[in-house]
Amino acid sequence: MTTTLDSHDKSGKLFALAMILMGILGVGAVLVFAANREIVAQAAESVEIDGDDLTLLDTTVADPEVGTTFPTVKTVGFDGESLSIEPDGRPKVIYFLAHWCGFCQEEVPVLQSLIDEGNVPEGLDILSVVSLTHNPDAENPAGAGNAGNYPPSSWLDKEDWTPPALLDTFESEIFQAAGGTGTPFVVALDGDNTVLSRISGNMTPTDTVNLWNATAASIATGTPAETDEPTTETEVDTEDSETQDSAESTESTTETEETATE
Repeated sequence: MTTTLDSHDKSGKLFALAMILMGILGVGAVLVFAANREIVAQAAESVEIDGDDLTLLDTTVADPEVGTTFPTVKTVGFDGESLSIEPDGRPKVIYFLAHWCGFCQEEVPVLQSLIDEGNVPEGLDILSVVSLTHNPDAENPAGAGNAGNYPPSSWLDKEDWTPPALLDTFESEIFQAAGGTGTPFVVALDGDNTVLSRISGNMTPTDTVNLWNATAASIATGTPAETDEPTTETEVDTEDSETQDSAESTESTTETEETATE
């Protein structure tokens, strides 16, 4: 009788240990699943882009996209919240950032300091787009992108980054739609999503604040491309020039005739 009870007792203990072990494994599985979700959340699975892509920025010529309409973009943030770039009546400056980009890593703390110091004008929105992101699930390692400073969510958290962070896809569709050529890439828009300027590379704090103020006032700081049609002013200047040349010619002829008479 005693032996039977001992056997049941041991079986109960083994069963309890098995349940505990299963619980531990279950928690581990949940943690792994959560970690995988964390990785997936570094980029959007898809984005909605309504409008024409801008041409690639060429800093050697006047930007032909100044004065055009930036496409409406709908995507998500790190926590899955809906975020967008749309004509909502509010001017905005958008920073395209890549986690592996050394220049972006220099720019982010400078921008955040300017924000913390209260340099953002009233009515202006500062947004960021996390783009050109490393894809840890890519089958081809060479096509997975740069894994430096990954994941971007941890990087921006470490920098106490406060602007909304819109997630681009692994294919960088939003970056391409903006005509991006390098990071950091900056696009300034008025409240109607009209392009005021596009800038590639780091900016000084003074230039950054000047850009924010100009954008808040919806003043285009970029230079639009020149049109093929001559302006009225140019035509008038040309006519004035021709009249002046004619007058000078007449004056010269008169002087010549007077000299010949003498």
